[in-house]
Amino acid sequence: TEKGILRAAKLCMEKDKLRKLINERRLIIFDTPEKRRFYRDYFRQLMKDLGCQMIQLSVWQADFELPEDFLILVGELGLQSRVIVYKVKPEEILYL
Repeated sequence: TEKGILRAAKLCMEKDKLRKLINERRLIIFDTPEKRRFYRDYFRQLMKDLGCQMIQLSVWQADFELPEDFLILVGELGLQSRVIVYKVKPEEILYL
């Protein structure tokens, strides 16, 4: 939606204001069906633009607190049932 595109643009412009996490990370896992490829590709590009690091195509990590607008955008894109965000502490990661 146009509203979602504007929200994503705002997120990217404000990425320098994102609060860095010291002793934890955010692990973002999503599964979007092929018929919604546009949203999947859009979501991947947004995470790349925000500075998230890709672990696999649908698994990303962030070393900053995800802003509220990010979570709202997930809902606006209709992906809330397809996106999971975990809080992970580095000492709990076995392999990377």
